[in-house]
Amino acid sequence: MSALICYNGFMQGYDAKSVALGAAANLLADGTATPKSAVSAAISFLVGMTDKATFIKKCAKCPQYAKLVLLTQQKPAEFDSDSFCALHKTLFEPRAKAGEFRTEELMLAGGSCTDSKLLRGSLKNALIKLSELRGAPETAKPDFAASLSCFARELIILSPFSYGNGVTRRAFIQSFALSRGFFLNYAAVSKKELEEAENLAFAADDPQQLFTALVKCLNYITENTASKSKPNKFALSSRHVSALPPKSARSSVEIAAAKPAAPQPEPRRIPQREKPDSKAEALRELREIQKSLAALTQRVTDVIKSLENE
Repeated sequence: MSALICYNGFMQGYDAKSVALGAAANLLADGTATPKSAVSAAISFLVGMTDKATFIKKCAKCPQYAKLVLLTQQKPAEFDSDSFCALHKTLFEPRAKAGEFRTEELMLAGGSCTDSKLLRGSLKNALIKLSELRGAPETAKPDFAASLSCFARELIILSPFSYGNGVTRRAFIQSFALSRGFFLNYAAVSKKELEEAENLAFAADDPQQLFTALVKCLNYITENTASKSKPNKFALSSRHVSALPPKSARSSVEIAAAKPAAPQPEPRRIPQREKPDSKAEALRELREIQKSLAALTQRVTDVIKSLENE
C-alpha cells in the first residue's frame, strides 16, 4: 500500500509502510520497541483508512511513535537550534526538562560530549552550516549522505539534552532530508548496524560506517533525479583544515566544519526508476560518481595528514 503524504510539496506518494517502520526503527535504536499494532495503525492512518484522532488513540501506550509518524507530514519553519529544542519538547512532553539544554556533563561510550556551557552557541552554528546543504536534484545521494553523516556525528558530539538525544537527532535529520528532496528510512538498516555506525562516528572519530548506513536509508522523493545531480561542494579545503588548532583545542563547531565527507562508500545500487536510458549514460554517471568518491577520499587523506602532524 502507498500513502499520499503531503510535506508541503516535498513528499508525495511515498510508501506508507516505510514511513511507519522507519519511525519504529528510530525508537528501537534507543531501545524502545514499538508494538506491531501501532505500526499497523500508522499504515492505516497514512493511507487514509483511519483519521488522526483514531491513530493517536491506538498509540496511547506509545505516544512518541505517533508523534514521529505525524512529523513526516509537517515541515518546520526553520532548521535551527530553536526548532531542534522544540522538537525535543514535542517528543518528550510532559517529561521534565523537555526541550531544555542540559546543564551537566554527559558521557557516552568512548568519551564525553560537548561542555554544557558551549551547547547553545555550538548547536546554533552547526545547524547554520547544516542549512547550507543543497538537496536533490542538484546534489547526488552519495554526496548528500556524506555531508549528512558529518553533521549527524556533530550532533552526537553535542547531545544537547539530558535524555532523548538519539530519537530527536534522527527525527530532525529525517525532517531536514525531506526538505532537501530525500526520504530517510531508518528501517532500511538493522538496529545493530545503526547503533554501531553512530558509536563509531562518536567514539572512533570514524563516520565511514554512518555514511554507509545513511546511503542505504536515503531515497529520492522525486523520480529521475540521479542523472541531473551534481557533486555537493560543501567542504573546507585542506588549506583551511591545516590552519585549524589541534582537535583538543577546537570547539565542536570547528570540528564539524573541518570534518570531511566519508570516503570509499559501497558501490551505488541504482534503483530501477533511476536507471539511465543507455550504456553511454550509465558510464557517464558512474564516472561522475567515481570522481566524487576520489575527491572525498582526498579530503579525508588531507585531514588525516594534518591531524597526524599536529
